[in-house]
Amino acid sequence: MPSTTTRDISAEQVNEAVSGLMAGITAAKQAVSSKQDPLQLQAELYVDTVCEYAYRNGLSALTLRQLLDTVTLSSTFHLRRPNSLKIIKSLYPAGKVSSDLVCLVISSLGPGKSKPAASVQSSLLKWILMVYPVLDDPSILSHVYSVIFNMLDMLSLRANLCQLLAMITKRKHVKPFRIQYLKELSNTNREPALTALIRVFENYCSDAPFGETVKGRASAFTHPDAAFGERLQIIQLANGNETRLTGGESSSFKVVRRGTKRPRVSNVTATGRPKHESTITLEAINGVDDLIENLENIDLSPRMVPAIDDPLLQRYFELGSNNGAKTRTNEWLAAFLDDQLQKIEEKKAAGKALVDVLRNLQSYTRYTKTLPPQAESFFARYLTHWNGEDNRDVILNLLSYVSVRPWQDLQSSIFNPLESALLDNTAESTGALLEFYTALLRHWTARLLGPHPDPGTASAVRELTGHTSVLTLSLLTGYPTTAGTLAVAVSHYEAISDLLAHAPVPIATPPPLTIYLLTFLAPSLPTLSGLCSVLARQKVALEAMPPAARPNIITFNGFLMDICNLLWRSRAFNATDTNASGCLFPTTLLPALEAYTTTPPPSTSSPSSSTSSISSSSAPAPACPLSARFSLSHHPVLAALSIAAFRSLEDDHVDAIRIRHAGPVGQKSLAALADEGGVRTGWKEYRLRVLGWLADRGVEGIGALMGCTMKGLMGKAEPNGGTGV
Repeated sequence: MPSTTTRDISAEQVNEAVSGLMAGITAAKQAVSSKQDPLQLQAELYVDTVCEYAYRNGLSALTLRQLLDTVTLSSTFHLRRPNSLKIIKSLYPAGKVSSDLVCLVISSLGPGKSKPAASVQSSLLKWILMVYPVLDDPSILSHVYSVIFNMLDMLSLRANLCQLLAMITKRKHVKPFRIQYLKELSNTNREPALTALIRVFENYCSDAPFGETVKGRASAFTHPDAAFGERLQIIQLANGNETRLTGGESSSFKVVRRGTKRPRVSNVTATGRPKHESTITLEAINGVDDLIENLENIDLSPRMVPAIDDPLLQRYFELGSNNGAKTRTNEWLAAFLDDQLQKIEEKKAAGKALVDVLRNLQSYTRYTKTLPPQAESFFARYLTHWNGEDNRDVILNLLSYVSVRPWQDLQSSIFNPLESALLDNTAESTGALLEFYTALLRHWTARLLGPHPDPGTASAVRELTGHTSVLTLSLLTGYPTTAGTLAVAVSHYEAISDLLAHAPVPIATPPPLTIYLLTFLAPSLPTLSGLCSVLARQKVALEAMPPAARPNIITFNGFLMDICNLLWRSRAFNATDTNASGCLFPTTLLPALEAYTTTPPPSTSSPSSSTSSISSSSAPAPACPLSARFSLSHHPVLAALSIAAFRSLEDDHVDAIRIRHAGPVGQKSLAALADEGGVRTGWKEYRLRVLGWLADRGVEGIGALMGCTMKGLMGKAEPNGGTGV
């Protein structure tokens, strides 16, 4: 990075500095030959000028060529090594880097008296790696592949050479003599970078006899200088080039096949070799343009069969593959999984290969939305050996795409073994199982709504929701309640309401005890609002069904009325209304609970008033009866929000009022407030104001349930609804 001193440097000054640099170094060389002191001070000033300008603006093609000539021919110009390194670190191209400059740099590498020093060569090679995204023609490196490969014997360059070769290696570059040479180098010194390059070669030739050479620690190739890359991107964008040079997401069509060795199974026959000159293997496809141009000529090579996580392979299966390609993939998958299962049944460790394939299969399944039958057969046997912990997330994600079959078949082959392995009498495992069933329900819902649904899907969904209702109740009653467990339960019922909103499936309503537990134990506003939204959507869906198809409608109406009594009507635990069940609370215990809740605490403090200069009502709030303890004004989750909504109403009429409500707001206190000069509004209008205020902030579930349940509120729970002084 240049000096922090700010100077305005023009392009003319840079050209003069470059010319002076070359002329001065030539003079210095002559001075050395005559045993006089070289004039290096002036050269360093020229270098500083050039570097500072390059960092700010980038270098033109001509200036870049002159500086590379100076650096690569430093033995001729007698440029000192620190200055050479400083120049290389500042070679920011303003445009594309031409192929002749690439050849100039490559030709300067290697041993020889006329070549730059080893540290300079290493910096030049790193520069090629850093400017690779802005090469005018990246294929030029493929043309000089042999030159680059033959320099691997230089220890000072080997790590960077391996990274460059890993970037440019294609199938055509993988030759037997190169494989043999890599083996010999690896046997001498197993460097991580060399191991990574060998794995790239093996990816292109899975049958290559690398043996133990691929089992060492491989280097994770990273950008040689992230700061250089970020600055280069800024310069390129400033000059109208939109090439992405550093991090960020790239096109999913651009494939870089790197990493560990693809697992393979020896007993799978390789078929479908290229039949004519126009045939191209999928591994030679680098992007969307190549895929479109060669869609009908692609041949699936054996090496690509295990790479089912490859985005191009997935798109090829969907767009242009024949049945033979998919058949070969299924055969490979079946053979591999059967081999791994045999090892497990023999009480041998399956190894990392199974983990890699399952993760790749997860990517493939997420794209196709279908779990291959071979994988389903594997899991039917594997789950009996699974410990419930290894790769849990991957396995549950895969099984959530299991195909629809008769419920008894799925339960005996998949779900019962899964539950036996997963459940360990903890809330965490029970919640994980319920999350799995929720994902399965969403995937089955998508199939049910598809153009060609399986006739057995509706029946399977009905059986699934009946099974999960018991599991949900077990989660809420069998373990200490946490925000996480409640969120998992509400999320599951949201999936059910999504199903009912689009498909009239006559599924059983949730058990009342589950609804009441979620209502009273809700620790947060999203949980309470989510539950109310679920009930509102289910009510609308049930009303759209024929009366004969509505399951347990009386029970459902019962807890709808109970929740409205809690939140809206201030009649908690009332069992005399039509359909109301008093939240299943024993009536004999109500007097004791009433006495407990109405007994004041040892010391009380009045609620804080608004910061406005208007005084607050000083009248003490009467004791809240048990029936109103869960209303909008007193509910532990909603009380603070309700008074905030009322404060916003008072702020709207701040010029017309003399006093503010001290809170919490009640029906009688509203009447007294109006007589004392406060806001004049009705009890119903106040509650509508609270629902509208919540809806303005994205909390719409409570208002939706009240609006579709209470006949007098249809369409009235609107933002800022009907209030006044």
